[in-house]
Amino acid sequence: MKRIQAIMEQMKIPMLQYSRTSEIAAALARLSPEELASVVEARLRGESAGLPATEREEDPGAILQYAFEQGDAAFKEKFKHALAQVLERNLRSFALTGSPELNGRRSLFEGVFFLIGQTGDREALPTVRRFLPVVEFLDTSLVQRLLGCIAALAGPEDTALVPWLLEKATATEYSRIALRGLYRIHRPTAAAALPTVARSLLGRGQDAPLLLARTLALLLPSLSQPEQMEFFNQVGSTLRLVDSAELTQSLLEALEQTPGVTPQALRAAQLWKFRRIPAVPALISEGASQEPGSEEGDRLDKKARRSAVQKKEIADRYVIRMERLLDRLRHEKLRPEPTLRQIDQQIAYLEAWQGQRPEDAKHYAQTLTRLGKCLLDCGLTERAKSCLQKAREAAPEDPYPVSLQILIHAREGNLAKAEETFWHAVATSSTDAATYNAMLDAYGKSGNLAKAGKSLAKRRNWG
Repeated sequence: MKRIQAIMEQMKIPMLQYSRTSEIAAALARLSPEELASVVEARLRGESAGLPATEREEDPGAILQYAFEQGDAAFKEKFKHALAQVLERNLRSFALTGSPELNGRRSLFEGVFFLIGQTGDREALPTVRRFLPVVEFLDTSLVQRLLGCIAALAGPEDTALVPWLLEKATATEYSRIALRGLYRIHRPTAAAALPTVARSLLGRGQDAPLLLARTLALLLPSLSQPEQMEFFNQVGSTLRLVDSAELTQSLLEALEQTPGVTPQALRAAQLWKFRRIPAVPALISEGASQEPGSEEGDRLDKKARRSAVQKKEIADRYVIRMERLLDRLRHEKLRPEPTLRQIDQQIAYLEAWQGQRPEDAKHYAQTLTRLGKCLLDCGLTERAKSCLQKAREAAPEDPYPVSLQILIHAREGNLAKAEETFWHAVATSSTDAATYNAMLDAYGKSGNLAKAGKSLAKRRNWG
């Protein structure tokens, strides 16, 4: 304490000349950099420093923040330099004492960290990095203030802070702030750290989804849909290594409470529930043995034992994969061939994976129909036709692909083909309300109102 008092006595606090609060910024701007630093330090230590007295429970640094906001660009730069100077001087003094005691510096450090974050004072970051081992001696609340300061200022050039932030991400009291800092420095690292943050919160029995949602609400809305999906894919890579259903569910609940997350990205995040298939099965060769005990036969037996829910999950993954490829195709108009080959490959993989056993026919047809709808919406009509035809062959009683086929023929102006498809479906009892509606729409587009009326009557009789 004596040493601090001696330092204070040596510091010359200049007289500030102002008559109203609005003139404080100008009064501080007239000071030299050293004088400004002394006023800032004295104020944050709890002295008046020639500034208005603080009200009860008012932060001593509030008037300094106000002056900063009111000042011009030159004053703001001078003020940031003063803050960095105050921080370095006190951290150096704290390091030289070698004592874990703050010796009256608590309010000073709290104020400096807060003001550095609020003013965007990146000039102070080199000092923070240099004295990180010293900062470890500070208590929890001050380290939180420091983390908040880093989270507000850090950028891609501050990769030296990543190891320290990763360590803090494992501690419940620091984890969410550390995640924000990592996000500003390197987004993939933040994605990899997100499950660690969730685990630390769950380990303390806290409401992890709610707390994570509040943190993610500050990060994700600024991303575009493709960037959000990329971020979630990176999170999923880490979750597959962790393999914790509780952790995955906690993160999904957090995303559902997070505003600004696109529906497509949320749907991509649902893939976290599923384990990645290590490799897509090869197409079944004509001479492959399917006898029990053979490698191929064992694989097919394993597929046959899958439940309906598991088969639906596999189908969902194929559809989402196709949607991603189609989204990529929309941005590759000059060179679409590689993506088109991948689309055809996915259809072939689906046939090998789901289209080989009679008991899979229903799921296979439904998946093909969904893929056909995606292809149709993207303008890939011929591929859509192929998928829908295979769907009808796999499950002739399913009416959904029929209505899509009629829709395609109507768009092409081929009413005769639409009628042929419709009446074949009627003859095989594979129609529903959507089938009649599709045919009604085809007649309407072709201007054949008489047949449209007959179709409508049949639709009513069918209903």
